[in-house]
Amino acid sequence: MLNKNENTIKSQDSLSEFQGIIAEKVLPNEDVSKTYRVFLSNIEAISDDENLLPILNNFGLVLNLVKEQFQGIRPNKLKVGDKVIFSLKGIPPMTMSIPPQVAGIAVEYINLVGE
Repeated sequence: MLNKNENTIKSQDSLSEFQGIIAEKVLPNEDVSKTYRVFLSNIEAISDDENLLPILNNFGLVLNLVKEQFQGIRPNKLKVGDKVIFSLKGIPPMTMSIPPQVAGIAVEYINLVGE
């Protein structure tokens, strides 16, 4: 049986993987963070240890990513309708907005399917 501390460590170390469709043009955020806004819809779980899919599927998800997280993909080359795979670390902090937003610190990677 896991105690509370072991459970917390498991959640922080777990990695869930999803695929989704880019729903809007990928654009730089209009702040000083130098991040890109990636709005995803039609999200499906590849592995979902933290049971996040119900939250992600309701309204889609916005990932706020730095350029280096795009695994060799140029953010401005992604198009509406492209399918991507992305991973989330543990239970990522999300905004209460619709769609929810996740900061890049909770994203391990994003890859274009078929690349």
